[in-house]
Amino acid sequence: MDGVHGAADRAKTPHGPQPFRTASGARHRCPPWQTCRRVMIAGRRVSVRLEDVFWDSLREVCRREDITLSRLCTLIDGRRGTAKLTPSLRIFVVGYFREATPPTASGRDRGLAPLASALDVIA
Repeated sequence: MDGVHGAADRAKTPHGPQPFRTASGARHRCPPWQTCRRVMIAGRRVSVRLEDVFWDSLREVCRREDITLSRLCTLIDGRRGTAKLTPSLRIFVVGYFREATPPTASGRDRGLAPLASALDVIA
């Protein structure tokens, strides 16, 4: 399972959040409104900082699509081109749940599965 750095790792100091070390030894600061996690993407450990609502949403997508978080992040990573990973994850989440929401009477049904359609938004 993914290594998780949560509230205990973000203990307040007089100078802001406590830095943590990634697997490579690099130091990062994770603001109190975000959670830092290390995720395996295409066989490498990547440190990702996201708000809890996005982590919860990514886990929900994984549950619905029956895939692992690492697999989902690898799919998104492969489609993002030159965009940064964290914004691509956020855009994916919004796109996925927009597609998963039933169309309104004035909306149009594009007939695409939410996962495929949300991945298309990133490309």
